[in-house]
Amino acid sequence: MGIRVQFWLGASDGIKSHFLNSPINDFKLWFENNQYNLNIKHQREVYYLINYIDEFGEKYLVASTVYEAEIIDSMIDCFYRQYCDYGNPEFLKEADDSSLYYSRYYEHRHIIEDKCGLLGKKYWDYLLHGRGIGRDNDLLPYKSQDEVSNTSFLTIEEVLSFHSLLIKAFDFSSHEIINTNKYSDIISFYWALFNAMYYNVGLIITVG
Repeated sequence: MGIRVQFWLGASDGIKSHFLNSPINDFKLWFENNQYNLNIKHQREVYYLINYIDEFGEKYLVASTVYEAEIIDSMIDCFYRQYCDYGNPEFLKEADDSSLYYSRYYEHRHIIEDKCGLLGKKYWDYLLHGRGIGRDNDLLPYKSQDEVSNTSFLTIEEVLSFHSLLIKAFDFSSHEIINTNKYSDIISFYWALFNAMYYNVGLIITVG
């Protein structure tokens, strides 16, 4: 199977509040029970971080170094791409039911830049390359463990912004959009944004 992209309803700030309001204690227990089957970086440090957040909250979701950012990203990846798949599949709510190949989104990155400008490209690149929490992503960018699989998010403000860019750039009522697969990835992202707007929340995006 290839690498696929999925969209989920997040919190208004995208992923941070969504994670902090998740069943973190259950995640901790699941992590303990599955630690020998997990393939993640900084596994011991991730376990300590889960415990700190479970006890003390969001103050440990802040990174000022590459090392700290990698630990946070590894924990978030494990939560959304492993725990939510195998440990608690009911927790995430779909923003769009598509599960298209990552390659489709990668192939159209130049179209998004051409039609939606640098801001649209920035939003699209979050999907392609991931986005970390707890720091300025430009200073401490997210780093995928395999250079493709990742976790990212858009806030509700970014959802509104990107939706506006897309509807100005594409005619979503046209035959080319509706009746062909040429822009199926752009359509999927559009509907994920639309549904996030309906619920007034941000988006969480998983690639893997």
